[in-house]
Parts: sequence; structure tokens; C-alpha cells
Amino acid sequence: MSIEKQLLFSVLTASAEERVGLLERLVDAGVTPNMFGTEDAQRAFAFMVEYRASYGVCPSVALVEVETGIRFPRYVLQEPFAFWFDEFRKYIKHGILLEMLWLVEDYLAEGKVESAVQCVGNVYAGVTGLMEEHHSAATLSELAGPILAQHDLLQRGQLQRGIFTGFPYIDHVTGGAQPGDAWVFAGESGTGKTFVLVRCLLSAVSAGRRCLFISMEMPNMQLGRRSMAMGAEVNATSLRLGQLSRFGIEQVREFLRGWDAERNARLLFVEGRVNYSVTDVKARVKEFRPDALFVDGAYMLRAGASNRSRWEVNAEVMETLKQLAMSENIAVLSTFQFDQKQRSKNLASIMGGQAIGQLASVVIGIENAEGVTAASNVQYKDLTLYKGREGERGKIRLRYDMGRTRIEQDAILEGEDQTEATDYVDIEEF
Repeated sequence: MSIEKQLLFSVLTASAEERVGLLERLVDAGVTPNMFGTEDAQRAFAFMVEYRASYGVCPSVALVEVETGIRFPRYVLQEPFAFWFDEFRKYIKHGILLEMLWLVEDYLAEGKVESAVQCVGNVYAGVTGLMEEHHSAATLSELAGPILAQHDLLQRGQLQRGIFTGFPYIDHVTGGAQPGDAWVFAGESGTGKTFVLVRCLLSAVSAGRRCLFISMEMPNMQLGRRSMAMGAEVNATSLRLGQLSRFGIEQVREFLRGWDAERNARLLFVEGRVNYSVTDVKARVKEFRPDALFVDGAYMLRAGASNRSRWEVNAEVMETLKQLAMSENIAVLSTFQFDQKQRSKNLASIMGGQAIGQLASVVIGIENAEGVTAASNVQYKDLTLYKGREGERGKIRLRYDMGRTRIEQDAILEGEDQTEATDYVDIEEF
């Protein structure tokens, strides 16, 4: 029996209490159906994962065989799961390295030395840590050293604290979105959630962070246009309609001249499909390995069985995003919607329940500002920090200058003004 079948069989023949845990170890380590070399093994693993997501338990050997067509021999393995998992890792890495050797030989035969070097580098980055399991247990003594070392680097200004939003008050009191954080920006439709998320995105990219932006609400062309307009500070509508002035066109070109190959490699836009799921998001993260994941319209992602209520699905989506942030040690920033029927906005008014607010590390609400006189092309929004990691609270007013597609902090409405020491990165540094 092949190594991949041995691995699946070791999961299916474990005790009932162990099966789910072993299957989750494979999923958390980034194992996907495409890693298996045969179609029946691919179908079997996909079925096992879907069955676990739908029913909370691992299927039996007989059911997997009936549903997927795979056949396992009828004997009990002596080697434990850990042995076959290690063998499976070696098997996958062996195949990747062989393919790399063939590609490198082709490049060298054609005299493309730089392409060969880049190929080796890409494969090294992909293979290093492939399917490595994260150690979730540690003593206080083991944690003390890294915690104090990080503190000293932050104090000396030698370590950027997180993914900054570009809004000084929020960045100061939160320290930015940290690895392992799952942030939620909540607002009703039309309150500018996507623009705020793009603002955070451009700040992160200009700070040297590798970013993956998945949009469930708009195509890549539209999202890219908004990003270009904000980076160049030109009107997004004029860019869309072909009505920019010569000066505006030159601003866009100047922005793009600063968008060098290094920045280009640090940002990937992904257009979410109607049936895009949390599993697809996981796969993209494993593939691109970002420092930060941005999910616009996360409430449109699919998760688990299709016969559940919308709030149950969104609770699972949020739980998955939080687990992804922690397992991959990345920052996740996403947008959800407030319940429009509830006039008073709070943690419990996001997508019909309290789960999203409870699971998120930081929750920020975006609402239209009332009683503020605005000029043409200018809007004001209130941005409320409903939840911080350690009880932080606050409220600021944002100024949306849509003539220049510029969003900036206008005033602090609640909380102390502590922004003089904030070292956030502004998108003007492009």
C-alpha cells in the first residue's frame, strides 16, 4: 500500500477519540487533496475533511471506501500515525525537489541562470517548514525570553509592532494588527468598509509586509482601481470613467513608478467566487504565505454544511479566520456587516449574533457621522474601537475626501490623544 494510503488508513483505524484529532493535525499542517498522488486518495481525503466539517466526526473505513472508491487492505498497521505523517512529508518534498531539478536543468540548458536561481529560491521557501506542526504548549520560562526580547526591540524602535491602519489613534492604542490577531471592521452597506481595508492594505505593503487581499464583493479590476486611486490620491470615479486630468494621470503614473517589482511581489489580489469557501482561503494562505490576510466581505464565504443559518456559517467563518491567524502566525483583517435592523451598534449586532465579536481580537465599527457639515466630495465617518485585546476603547472621526480618494483621521471623539509617539507608515511614503 502506498505511503499516502497508509497515512489515511492510520487515521481511519485509530480509536474513535483520536480520529478527529489526527485529521485536524493534517488539515492544520496544510495538507490538501492535491498533495496526494492518486485520484482515489485525493477523493478519500477530501471526503474525510468534508465529513468532519459537516458532522463533527471522522467517517469509518467502510464509508470512505464506498463513497470514494478507494480500497484499503484488511490488516492492522503496526506503525503509528506520526511515522506515516513523517514519511508523507518526505514523499511530498522528494517530489517537489525532483521537479525543481528538472526545471533548473531546463533553465541552465537555455542559459537562463537567473531564472534557475529564482526557481531554487522559490522552492526553498516553499519546502522549508512544509507541513510542519505548530507547538501550542510552552512554559512561562520558555516564553519569558522572547517576550522581553520583543519588548526591548519595540522600546528601541527596532521592531514594527504590527500592521498599521494609518489612523494614528487606533495604531497607537492597539499597536497595529499583530501576528495571530483577527481584526473585524463592521459596518452597514455603503459605510466605506472596503476603502478602510484598502487604506490598511497600502500601509502594510509600504511597510514591507507581504499581503494577500481576498475580495468577496468586487472584481480585481475594481479593487485594483480603488487601490491605485488611493495610492495616487486621485478621484476613483474619474479613473474608472476615463476623465482624469493630465495632472491626475501623471499622479497615477508617478505612483506606479514607485510600485517596483519588490512591492509588486508583496501583494496579491484574489477575486472571490460565489462558492468561495474558508477552505479556499486556507489554501491561498498556504500558497502565498503572507504576513497579513485581508478578507473583504468575509460574511459571503462558505463554510460547513449548506443547510445551516447564516449566523452559524458566519460564526464558523470567524472561528476559521481566527485559527488561521494563530496557526500561520499572521494578521487577519476582515469586514463584516452590522445588522441593519438594530439601531444601536455593539459587539452583539454583527451578523446576527455575538460570536464574531467574541472571537475577534479587535472589533472596529464604521458608521456614518451625524450632524457634521461636509463639503462636496467629502464625507465623515465615525470609527469606534468596540473591542481591543486588553480592553482598549476609543472613537475617532474619519474624513473621506473622495475627490482625492484619501481617508485620514480627523478628530479623536473618545479617548486620550496619545498619537505623538506613533510611528505608523503612511501611504504617502510610496
